[in-house]
Parts: sequence; C-alpha cells; structure tokens
Amino acid sequence: MLKNEILERHSCRSYQSEPLSKEIVEKINLLIQDINQKSKLSLQLVEDGSAAFSSMKKTYGMFKNVRSVIVLKGVKSDDLYERIGYYGQKLVLALTHENLGTCWVGGTYDQTMFKVNPDEELVCVLTVGKAEEGKLKDKLIHSVVSGKRKPVFERLKNAENAPQWVIEGIGAVRLAPSAMNRQTPLFQYKDEDVYATVEVQNHYDLIDLGIAKYQFAYQCDGYFALGLNAKFYKNK
Repeated sequence: MLKNEILERHSCRSYQSEPLSKEIVEKINLLIQDINQKSKLSLQLVEDGSAAFSSMKKTYGMFKNVRSVIVLKGVKSDDLYERIGYYGQKLVLALTHENLGTCWVGGTYDQTMFKVNPDEELVCVLTVGKAEEGKLKDKLIHSVVSGKRKPVFERLKNAENAPQWVIEGIGAVRLAPSAMNRQTPLFQYKDEDVYATVEVQNHYDLIDLGIAKYQFAYQCDGYFALGLNAKFYKNK
C-alpha cells in the first residue's frame, strides 16, 4: 500500500487567491529550517513571489494565482542538483501532508525576481498554496501524465526477482514528478539490495534522480546515498 502523501501529491498550477495563513507560513519555515540543517542547502520561502509568474511569455499561462514560492538554492557543488531533488521532494511530501498544493518549476518563471548569493545557484522553485478545487486544467494535465507513466519493468532492472516492498517502492517512484515527464531514473535490484542511477544528459536528470530516490526512500522507510549507482539503506 502506497503512503497517502505519495498518492495525494500532484502538480498544482492553480491556487486560491488568498495568501497563506500565518500558522501555515510558520510551519513551512520550520520545515525549511530543518531541511536546510540536514541538507546544507539554503531553501527559502518567499511569501509573495507572484512577480516571478506575472509574465505570460515566461509562464505560458500555465499558472494561476501563484503567490508563495519556495526558492530551491544552495552553494554550487557537484551534487547540488541531486540534493535539491531529494530534499525538495521531502519538502513537497511534507507540504502535501499539510493539505497544500505544490509544483516543481524549472524554467517557466522569472529567475531575476529572487536574490541569490554569489556562491550559490538557484536551481528551481516550488510553488505552494491552497489548491483551487476542481480546476480542469490541472486535472487534464494530471490525467495525461498519469497515462504516460512507464511500467515497473522499465524503471526496475531484475524486477521479476524483487520482493514486494521493492515493487511498492517503484510504485512510489512511478508517481514522482519528472522534468518533461521523461522518467529517466533507473533502479536495480541486485543481491538483495536496491541501487539507483540515471543517464545524465542535463541537470534536470540529476534533479529527477534525487526526487525519485526520495519517493522510494519515503515509501520504504530508508535513505539513499548520493551519486550514481547509489545504494538504498533501510532505517534501523
């Protein structure tokens, strides 16, 4: 059985117009503070980042009522993109638990609206807010993406020998967001262990790897090491 947050999360592009309550803002900032301490990233909530989504030319009209934005950034390093994916998805599932809608956004926003230190890189952002219920556009996009999810045997090598808990973990991976819905991260079951990797064509592949790793880890109660062909470890 997949965990509720994994089942309930979907990319939300249309939000209610009201700003987030003070209580919710405090919860988000506490989540971000905890993640920054563990990840050595510098994620930041911008309560009104609407200006970054005001240009039709950049957003293609895909977003509505974006206000709160979480800036995903950190000091430049070889593993920055993967860490952004891993801990960003950790935040996404935590926000889903709080009944908030979110969406990963890579390029369709105005990056100049957010301040970044000289030694840092702004990798992408998360929009966050109360979802506008019954929005046809979000439902349509969700149905199209859902219909194009790769089957388990395309995401997991040696799937025929994998135990049920691994199959459920890949079920969670199949529901993870992915840039351009490419679903590039690949898992392998070998000698009773699970490994994850990706063929790197651009930095979005590494972000996707981090996202996919966290989806699996959250479902299966464990964690992945960083890097390509990294091993999964169950919590003790």
